[in-house]
Amino acid sequence: MKHPVSGDRIANVVFVVCCLVLVGVAASRYWAPPGRQARAREDFLKPGSPDPFGVAVSSDHRPLACIFISSTCPVCGDSLPFYKRLAERVAATGGRAALVFVATEPSDTVSAYLRTGGIGDAVVASVARPSGIPGSPSIVLLNRFRRVERSWAGRLSRRQESEIETLISRE
Repeated sequence: MKHPVSGDRIANVVFVVCCLVLVGVAASRYWAPPGRQARAREDFLKPGSPDPFGVAVSSDHRPLACIFISSTCPVCGDSLPFYKRLAERVAATGGRAALVFVATEPSDTVSAYLRTGGIGDAVVASVARPSGIPGSPSIVLLNRFRRVERSWAGRLSRRQESEIETLISRE
């Protein structure tokens, strides 16, 4: 004897399928590999604005790349290989630009964190919570007059990483 399919059973199946679709969409949105996620927000600081960090770093009036990080930030941890490449690029430019890692944590904590990513001898500045910086990671490129040229907040896309490396190299 066949059992007739009831309306409740069909509604339950439709509900389960919809739930699975929603879980799949959420998973693909929030757990996607870094290359598929949204790019960092650009120019959150108005070009020409003063240095939001006010770090006293001797850079002999060279452009300065400031990377605001936190040792507890997952995106910062994922970005350590890029920061290492950036530090190497800055060193290879023959001193045309300077690089400083900025954090609200003690400098020795941040230095130890950077060493885990293969970044040794980094210039680190510990500051109070900087105004206008939405969080970590944030990258701010300052010109030789300590005015904002460009800024990025969040996880960088590959294109954005390449753009920053190019901007550092030309400085």
